[in-house]
Amino acid sequence: MICVYILNPKTMNFWEDHSLMSLFNSLKLSVFTCVWHLSFIVSSSMTLTSHAMVMYNSSGIFMFIFSVITLKTLHKLEIIGYLLFSLGYLWLLMDTTAAKAGNESHIVLGDLISTGGAVFGAIH
Repeated sequence: MICVYILNPKTMNFWEDHSLMSLFNSLKLSVFTCVWHLSFIVSSSMTLTSHAMVMYNSSGIFMFIFSVITLKTLHKLEIIGYLLFSLGYLWLLMDTTAAKAGNESHIVLGDLISTGGAVFGAIH
């Protein structure tokens, strides 16, 4: 939270900001970001790095789902792009031949952890 103020010295001043809601929102942002990043670290140790990266960066698909749920208007190319991404995403999830070299891996669990972290990234 302090980093936000350090990086924006012209527009924000920590000592003059007495808004409890602003500080609470910064704390929420920090928690969601921390969970998002920790899910990537944990899933990278359990699954293939390529799976972890794709699923970690899939927060956009969850923002798309949130937009559909809240009935926001979407461009047709945006819909097509997310449908294509979803097909590739499902293809990765159903890859039964994927294995991590060197140690026992938990591919499906690592994929699910990374996907759960992407939800926190979308909420963030």
